[in-house]
Amino acid sequence: MIRLAALPLLLSACAQAPARDETAALSVRAEGTGIEVRGEHFRATFDRTAGGQITKLRLSDGEEGIALKDPGAAGGFPEIALRDGTREYGTGLDRGATLEVRESGPGGVVLESVSVLSAQDGTASPWTARTTTEIFPEGAVFVELELELREGTFDLQAASAR
Repeated sequence: MIRLAALPLLLSACAQAPARDETAALSVRAEGTGIEVRGEHFRATFDRTAGGQITKLRLSDGEEGIALKDPGAAGGFPEIALRDGTREYGTGLDRGATLEVRESGPGGVVLESVSVLSAQDGTASPWTARTTTEIFPEGAVFVELELELREGTFDLQAASAR
């Protein structure tokens, strides 16, 4: 198993981290193939047809907004790719990933997705990715990603994270 732990993000339009506000709320809404998490200064959409990754990300200071991740742009976040001798397999290419809300409350939201790293042509690799994302009301996001080789061997030629 390969574990990439606590990839941090700060989803705030502020120049510095906002103070923790226990009264701030997050809204969680499941719609179609995705789950949208909304805070006071951000909106993030996770899509199970893109490996459960963040596919849309927007920051706002209440008036103006900025799209950090545009819908339709290649790849989601976090995108992990592994290459063997013939193909590149990515976490965002599994169209049938699972995506669910594990916890939702005043302290934050925890989402979990499980996907199979797949090639552009749909070929599945022997790797599974489990992504756990913790989102806090002030906009802090922590992503833990575990990669597991389900069976056999894999001739790893290259790996990338973006």
